[in-house]
Amino acid sequence: MQSTHNFVVRKGAWKLALCPGSGCRAIWGNLPKPEEAWKKALGAFGGDQPKDADLGKAPFVQLFNLASEPREKVSLAAKHPEIVAELLEIARDAVARGRTTPGPDLPNDRKGIRYLPRVPK
Repeated sequence: MQSTHNFVVRKGAWKLALCPGSGCRAIWGNLPKPEEAWKKALGAFGGDQPKDADLGKAPFVQLFNLASEPREKVSLAAKHPEIVAELLEIARDAVARGRTTPGPDLPNDRKGIRYLPRVPK
């Protein structure tokens, strides 16, 4: 799934949001605002500027089990890094194939598309 800003991968009850926070631009009152979510995630990460490999892990992604918690209030990404890695691989495969549906691979040649979040400067 993709909204205008962030990707989400779902497999069964598991949902991986490739962003900290709600992923929404806070136009309709969705909180936290992306800038606040990134500031909090960077603070939780600590240390140096995160590398691309870090962006595929908590606190920069969120994992929810919709069967046990459909309201998505508590991210389980830090507790289940193996599920995060599995769903992240599904996202990478979809981008490489240019599709998520059956059929031949499609070109995915649009410049500047990233399926992992960018770290705000």
